Amino acid sequence: MTFRFFASVLVRRAQKVDVPAVFADKVMKAGMKHIEIIAKAHRKVQSVEGLQQAALDEFGADLHIALRSRKDELLYLRKLTEMLFPYVMPPKATDC
Repeated sequence: MTFRFFASVLVRRAQKVDVPAVFADKVMKAGMKHIEIIAKAHRKVQSVEGLQQAALDEFGADLHIALRSRKDELLYLRKLTEMLFPYVMPPKATDC
């Protein structure tokens, strides 16, 4: 029953999303930003091995918090799950 509720919540929310608008607005901007950062990092390093670290350095303060360390990633996932849990589970399921 819980999985059914979860699936129905996801389907209802997915139907409300305007996919072309999201793609044109957010995905394209993020993609262009990533390409720009990789290009800057590629100019700074000579070998492919250092490209990943150079790209992470280029992101600077814009680097997602979950990418800083494994501990930060786990904390981020735990907080995200706690925040989303009430929205995708039936109201009584969060009491147990």
